[in-house]
Amino acid sequence: MEILEAYEILHEYYPENTLENLYRGEKFDNSGTDTIKKHEFHANLLGEKASNIKHDAKEQKRLREAATAFRKLYNEERCRI
Repeated sequence: MEILEAYEILHEYYPENTLENLYRGEKFDNSGTDTIKKHEFHANLLGEKASNIKHDAKEQKRLREAATAFRKLYNEERCRI
């Protein structure tokens, strides 16, 4: 899955204002390292959401694929630091 599609899925469940509130709770700022950490945070959010969906295997798979895309991006960017 492409990261743009993963962001679309993320925003279906977590609108931008909700994410901003979650970021504040995590004490993320706009630094480069926090931008990378947000990718992992997004993966965790989507993974948890997938785990909470019980009767829709297709949606679970879609959420897990989006989570994987964010984890992949996190790992790639973390290695560049």
